[in-house]
Amino acid sequence: MSLPTWKNHPALAGMDPKKVFLLTKISEKIEGKSEQEIMPVLMAAMTSARKQNISFSPAEFEILFSILKEGKSEQEIQQMNQTIDFARNVLSRNKM
Repeated sequence: MSLPTWKNHPALAGMDPKKVFLLTKISEKIEGKSEQEIMPVLMAAMTSARKQNISFSPAEFEILFSILKEGKSEQEIQQMNQTIDFARNVLSRNKM
């Protein structure tokens, strides 16, 4: 899904504009990158969000992931699922 399209997705209508802005910046940085290149960007973004007291609920993450998967091939979705699972594991370790 292209950047302008996902930003207008109805599921994001009630999301804090700061979160949408952060997601926009992240999506711009990861566009066209491999999974290995995406992870450091995501980790830096999570750290930056934490410093700004921005956090996403599990429900918000699920909405975001489903939006980002729209229009992707099965292979791309599998790669995204692996990245998402890795991020969930990292986040769960950081909460301890």
